[in-house]
Amino acid sequence: MRTILTICLAALLSTVAFDAVAQPREVQWQFPTRTRGLGGAGRSFATASNALFLNPAGLALATQYTIEGVYSVGFDPVTHSVGTNWTDSYMNPWLAAGLGYSYLEGPKDSTLSKGAHALNGGFAVPIIKGETRLILGANVHWFRELAGKRNGKKRDLFTSDLGMILSIKDMFRLGVVGYNVLSLVDSKYKPSLGVGASFWWRRLVFAFDVVADWDHFDQDKAGLGLSGTDKVSAFGMTYAGGIIVAASKMFMIRAGASHDQLNVRTEVSMGLSFMFPKGFGLEAAYHANVRDFEDSFLSIGLQLYPMSWFAGN
Repeated sequence: MRTILTICLAALLSTVAFDAVAQPREVQWQFPTRTRGLGGAGRSFATASNALFLNPAGLALATQYTIEGVYSVGFDPVTHSVGTNWTDSYMNPWLAAGLGYSYLEGPKDSTLSKGAHALNGGFAVPIIKGETRLILGANVHWFRELAGKRNGKKRDLFTSDLGMILSIKDMFRLGVVGYNVLSLVDSKYKPSLGVGASFWWRRLVFAFDVVADWDHFDQDKAGLGLSGTDKVSAFGMTYAGGIIVAASKMFMIRAGASHDQLNVRTEVSMGLSFMFPKGFGLEAAYHANVRDFEDSFLSIGLQLYPMSWFAGN
């Protein structure tokens, strides 16, 4: 146990040494419904498609075979996102994998006016199994605008994350993620650190995440091409916390909040999940800027669990 904790601490300290910037906004736009309902928290326990974006190690946390469709709309400015994600930790318990595609479209006066394509892929490997589990994972994000140029060329993004999750008796989980560890195209995103912890108690789950920011861009405005891209040379943190209430095996309630120090942006969120017989799930989430509730997102997700169809559940 001490060896495991030493490994976790070493990984944490090595990642802190990087100059840090939070996850690219192009990636945050594609967050699945469950993640949005928790205010962006979940780096220590995200599974399925949520793990593709928050912590790739989570792909191997639960035994699942899932297909998901997600639609999100932002109201100020008006943005649309449609995505589909596939994840599998059922066929091969020693290697979990996931793949997702999203199409995004922004307002007419933005660089996303004619849309953008995004691909996300990842895998995870359980290193230690049992009551104490250690999982390692990696993912890649690719983003391509169809129109709109910045500095005379189209904006692309290709970046990769590395993640780890330590789970103790499935009651306490610690997640560590190195974001943008590999960034080949868009050099403005430097490596960053995300840390999350969660505690499971009966029908409640408590989660708290921290992301370290350094040499930060105002991604909310610059990402949509609505204003300049002046850099803020300062250090700050992004905090996210959430709670899940399992009212029953078929119905869950989520609530969360996040605060970005450097962009001075605080958001609140809530979400609902319904699990139906025969492997169907439906989720809805809403999150908004507390200073401007018109600056908000509504997201709806549909999950399919094909393996449960053959199991007769």
